[in-house]
Amino acid sequence: MLGQQSLDVREGDRACVGTENMRVGYVEVTGIPDADHIDLAVTVWQRAD
Repeated sequence: MLGQQSLDVREGDRACVGTENMRVGYVEVTGIPDADHIDLAVTVWQRAD
């Protein structure tokens, strides 16, 4: 497994990520309603094969 399994985040945090299928994604934390849930806006682009 790559990367770390936990991360402290807060609303408004953003990150670029890579998927196991070698795609690039963009993630933004849009809300944290409680300690067990997090709302995200996620975009994943297709690979240009």
